[in-house]
Amino acid sequence: VDAYIDHSNPDGLSGDEYRASVTAPGVFDRVYDVDAEPLASQTQSMAAITQIFYTVNWMHDWWYDSGFDEAAGNAQADNYGRGGVEGDVLHAEAQDAALLGARNNANMSTPADGESPRMQMYLWTGPSEASLSVTPLAQDFTVSTAAFGPKDFDVSALITVIDDGNGTLSDGCQPAVNDLVGRIALVDRGSCTFETKSTNALAAGAVGVLIANNQNGNTPPNLGNDNNLPDPQIPTLGITKAAGDAIKAALQNLPQTGHMLRLSSVERDGTIDNMIVAHEWGHYIHHRLVDCGNQACGAESEGWGDFMALHLSLREGDDLDGVYAVVTYASLDPSAYYGLRRVPYSVDPTKNALSFRHIQNGEALPASHPLKANGIANSEVHNAGEIWTTMLWESYVALHKAHEGELSFDEVRRRMSDYVVAGMILAPSAPTFTEQRDAILAAIAASSQEDFLTVAGAFAKRGAGTCAISPPKASTDLIGVVEDFELRARGTITSAAVSDNLLSCDDDGVVDVDELGELTVGIRNVGAAPIAAGAILEVVDPDPSLVFPDGASLMLPEIAPQEELLAALTVAVDDALVDHLPLTLTLRLSGAGGCDETIERLLPIVVNGDVLVESSKIDDVEAPATAWSVGGDEGDAIWSRQVGLDGHHWHGDDVGRKSDTWIMSPQLKVAADEPLVISLEHAYSFEFSDNTYWDGGVIEVSLDDGATWQDVVDYVDPGYPGTINSGVNPLDKRPAFVGDNPSYPDMDPLVLDLGMALAGESARVRLRIGTDGAAGGAGWDIDNIAFAGIVNTPFDAWIADQGICAVDTDTDTDTGGTDSGGTDSSGTDSG
Repeated sequence: VDAYIDHSNPDGLSGDEYRASVTAPGVFDRVYDVDAEPLASQTQSMAAITQIFYTVNWMHDWWYDSGFDEAAGNAQADNYGRGGVEGDVLHAEAQDAALLGARNNANMSTPADGESPRMQMYLWTGPSEASLSVTPLAQDFTVSTAAFGPKDFDVSALITVIDDGNGTLSDGCQPAVNDLVGRIALVDRGSCTFETKSTNALAAGAVGVLIANNQNGNTPPNLGNDNNLPDPQIPTLGITKAAGDAIKAALQNLPQTGHMLRLSSVERDGTIDNMIVAHEWGHYIHHRLVDCGNQACGAESEGWGDFMALHLSLREGDDLDGVYAVVTYASLDPSAYYGLRRVPYSVDPTKNALSFRHIQNGEALPASHPLKANGIANSEVHNAGEIWTTMLWESYVALHKAHEGELSFDEVRRRMSDYVVAGMILAPSAPTFTEQRDAILAAIAASSQEDFLTVAGAFAKRGAGTCAISPPKASTDLIGVVEDFELRARGTITSAAVSDNLLSCDDDGVVDVDELGELTVGIRNVGAAPIAAGAILEVVDPDPSLVFPDGASLMLPEIAPQEELLAALTVAVDDALVDHLPLTLTLRLSGAGGCDETIERLLPIVVNGDVLVESSKIDDVEAPATAWSVGGDEGDAIWSRQVGLDGHHWHGDDVGRKSDTWIMSPQLKVAADEPLVISLEHAYSFEFSDNTYWDGGVIEVSLDDGATWQDVVDYVDPGYPGTINSGVNPLDKRPAFVGDNPSYPDMDPLVLDLGMALAGESARVRLRIGTDGAAGGAGWDIDNIAFAGIVNTPFDAWIADQGICAVDTDTDTDTGGTDSGGTDSSGTDSG
């Protein structure tokens, strides 16, 4: 950990900023005075640095022992030869941007292993009295305070609605064109940061700013800071939309005078609030262990952060049925009941009745107990994250209760930590709530069946029982939750493959005419009760060219919770088949549990075929080996061949962290007398919000074997729909494929005619994705990539089986193959 103050720009330790110094050899001993301002003295700042240094190191050591070590991708200067990428010490920035006005927040940036994470802790405004009265309207209004600008003021002046002469005239996002000298500017929320609005009003001579919400509700906007702007020294308050409308209506009749008042107390330093530090540390461990790029995973990350804070703070002897809050010091919650959230964390439903359905927009919050509503949609990551934390808290408390008198407090605490790390490691990319639940339960089941049932029951208590259904992975409103409060059996298909393992001529893994093979299917019971004998695995409407000598369906035996078996169906090919045949099998599992559902999985295969290497100018992404190479840090984790309705395609994830990766073509020898035309089909969905394209993809060309690259836009217009605008993204300020393609999620064709510009050259083409350091999207799907106007054929292609048998050099037996004897036609293997 490298801990220091970072009061101003540039980001990081610079200028006269500093780390903590020793008070005696090997000793850092300073007392933080909570009655003094955080910036009152260097002693205050050094005490804060020392505290965050200690807390982050403690978190590192505790979670290291549960598996978040070098090989797992933790941040260390030296990995001592234990795996992972070293040289990525965690930067802990105390009192971050305090001189720039940053307040009331914290953040964590987590790049890939090998690049330093950055934790930024802000100051928090102290208790304050703030009010707004308007005359002759004769009304007082509820207000919110700004994280920027002066903390104390008493201003009276005439109110004028700002006019910036552009777009929404009253949003103040451009310089004002009307007279605001000596006036209080009334500005509408939207389109730019709050600090931009106040900065523009100040530049026009205003003496105060009122920012009216643009959403209905009883809560004024939370006026956060913009670290990219100097702190505007102008009194600023937030008001509700209704208040703004009332003032505007009154101004139509008579001039109105506003009286803005704010009296503040001592600020608090989030750097010394261990629960904020633990929360941000939770983002770091989560993003190092889980690829996260969708709304649900973003909510889980906020939930993991809160859980880390609760896990750190719970002590032996505390009331397990009590009420707990996160961030009570910095947030100035005098009762320590809500902290920063809408409800306290508690297993008592009379205090916290949140369940799975409350992550989705439009779902009413519980009316059975008090709430601290914030007027923000349920799907917002902090709001939805409360539900994930609530599920984890239920699980943790349930483990303590289950092992009362058997295990010590610290032993249960360690068990939960072990389960958390293993569950993150097992999670798929961008997991839904139920996918992340399943990963945790699988990790627990490998260690303790008792704990597995305990935690599964805790999830079920909050609506995430066995048959619960998450919203679609790409959902942003998180609508589509189906709750379940029971523990049941639930089967799923985990793997599928076809091979020529029973009788083969060429032993190439492809079932040809006169060969006999198996369709093997992995089936796992991810539920919490046994799957009764009698579940059915079947191939739905198989192509007539496929022959199933023992039938195209199979009855399965009983499968215990978390057990997996391998089922097999014997398969052959109709003798009349002449050419190779690409097929997509639909596998169906029915009757495998209490969820009244059928599970289907697509399996693209080729029968009666051989691969002819380097024989085509077109890559349909179906050949087993690819001529494309994956590049960039973590390229192999971001790019993969995936299964769709029509076979395989390339997919690149839009991950929720900074990345720069690509797939690169083999050498393309461009003809001297033909135009080069690149064609493909693609679908993409990259992160886009607040009128900003954060992530995107480009197509590039290299004429020097990948040493340097030019965007294809230098040769032809690829139809990039926008420009990436994120300073963190390696493709910042470049036109790119951004947002969603017109037919998304379906693919659109793309044809790039480069003409004769590359005639006679040897070229490579790459498809490149750049992402920023925050949220992500679904990514980029690419198929049927063709190159007209090249003279080589660099891609493998399927052709009809050539009937050439493998030569067996070890025995004199027939080369037609041997019966493996591994699985009989009953099709079950309980391994």
